[in-house]
Amino acid sequence: MQVGPIHHRGDAEFPAYMYLIYKDIFQVGDQGKSYVLLHWCTRGAHKGHNGYRCWALYRCIVAHTLVGSSAGGSAGEMEFFSEFPSSSGLASFLRIMAAGSQPLMNEELNMATFTKLKSGKWRAQVRKFGVYRGATFTTKTEAKAWAEVVERQLIHVAAVGYSQPPKDATVDDLICKYIEMSVARFGKTKTATLDMLIKKIGHVRLRELNALVMRDFVDSRIEDGAGGVTIAADLSFLSSVLKWARHSRRLDIPVRLALEARESLKHMGLMTRSSERSREPTDAELDQLYAHWAQNPRQIIDMTIMVKFALATGMRQGEIARIKVEDVNRRLRTVLIRDRKDPKKKHGNNQVVPLLGDAWEILEPYLSNRMRGSIFGVKEASVSAAFTRACKQLGIQDLRFHDLRHKATADFFRHGLAIPHVALMTGHKTWAMLKRYTEINAADVHSASARLATA
Repeated sequence: MQVGPIHHRGDAEFPAYMYLIYKDIFQVGDQGKSYVLLHWCTRGAHKGHNGYRCWALYRCIVAHTLVGSSAGGSAGEMEFFSEFPSSSGLASFLRIMAAGSQPLMNEELNMATFTKLKSGKWRAQVRKFGVYRGATFTTKTEAKAWAEVVERQLIHVAAVGYSQPPKDATVDDLICKYIEMSVARFGKTKTATLDMLIKKIGHVRLRELNALVMRDFVDSRIEDGAGGVTIAADLSFLSSVLKWARHSRRLDIPVRLALEARESLKHMGLMTRSSERSREPTDAELDQLYAHWAQNPRQIIDMTIMVKFALATGMRQGEIARIKVEDVNRRLRTVLIRDRKDPKKKHGNNQVVPLLGDAWEILEPYLSNRMRGSIFGVKEASVSAAFTRACKQLGIQDLRFHDLRHKATADFFRHGLAIPHVALMTGHKTWAMLKRYTEINAADVHSASARLATA
């Protein structure tokens, strides 16, 4: 049953909790009018739905419904209720409200108190729903303004279970708080992305964060030259912040906003998953590189050793650069790889791996009688730069240092190592992750079969 036109009077006169109910259960008509769905509130009260919400709805019907006149008070209520037949269930609804919502009526009447102190300042105190807040201000006007904000927040929490973000709080404030309160340490990529988000949308107020802001952010990133994979990662990090705000800080934040923006990328023709690389260096390309470095007197880093060690171990360039003397077990011929890359655990993911054949022969001379310090004494960025520069000078196309890891992983399988053994060498946790680095062809299968036959 649809009854009585409801006029939205604007935020200034429309209480916060009324506005929530208004948004949830009112339907907007052609001329900006809204109509109460009476059967909803009656059925909701009978089924034991949130008592405060039903009471707020009742108050909304009484206080914000105009039936033939703008009369208020009890006369306005009687005029309104006379519109309903007794069979509508309104009597049951009112009886339930009178019996079950009296405590909430008392809470509504529980106003803030203001006390003038001997110092001339004003003390404001708010008690609602078992929560107490108090603060001291220079003037009574400031105290009242603060109390009104606190009351609105508490009513909001009572109605939906979450607190409204502070009026002037921005995305910048939220991200900074997220960084400050996070227990986990962030990797370089996440840190850089959060800084970028602050620059791009940090000025946006949390209450104004919406789908249009996300649309403009995506457009801005595209203009910057970022691809779909990068933008998808940006939005995933933003989603982590929003989830933290809602579930950890109990803020009424649109938690799915970033994820929905991420979903929109595919409709824009952007790829959100990187294509799997299958590039491996050929023997001829490796010989070219070794010769190039041997003939270059300005080459400080022994890049030939770096490449051969990477091929023998399957380690990433950062893992190689971080190896310390104290991480090596000479008796067992193993090495501790610190902070090995993991999608869920960025730090403390240490792993002991064996140094097989060529790997131990390469490493042993660097140990000598040393007890501590970096094994190779190189920086990850320097190794990467030297490799890229050599490939460019030799005209070797589309080859990266990380591609050595692909070749090493495939070679482990070609030499007959089982999946668990290869996974230990490379640090992969699942076959799906390991398979990306595995390039086994028909000839490799024939070779493996021949080894089994002669074993």
